[in-house]
Amino acid sequence: VVEIAVVRADKGVALRRLADEVGAAAIVYLGDDVTDEDAFAVLGPDDVGIKVGAGPTAAGHRVTDSAAVLAVLDHLADALASDDDGLRMAHWIDPP
Repeated sequence: VVEIAVVRADKGVALRRLADEVGAAAIVYLGDDVTDEDAFAVLGPDDVGIKVGAGPTAAGHRVTDSAAVLAVLDHLADALASDDDGLRMAHWIDPP
C-alpha cells in the first residue's frame, strides 16, 4: 500500500522554513509576482517586504522596476557595510 498526500507549499512556507533553518534575524524579500504575496504575508515586524511593480500587495514597500531593485540592493549593501543600525528604508523606497 502506498499513500500519497499533498503537502501545502508556497513561497511563504518556504521562506519561513529557510529563515528558521538559518536562524535569520531579519528578512528582506523582494517579489514581482502574485505568488510572492504568500511570502509577504509571513514577514514579521523586523522584516522588509518590497513589491516590484504595480498591483495590490501585502508588502510594506514598493519599487517600480528591476533598475530600482538594483538601487535598493546597492543602498542596503552600503548601509550594512557601514554597520548602520538605523536603516530607514522609508527614505529610499516607496510605500505600496
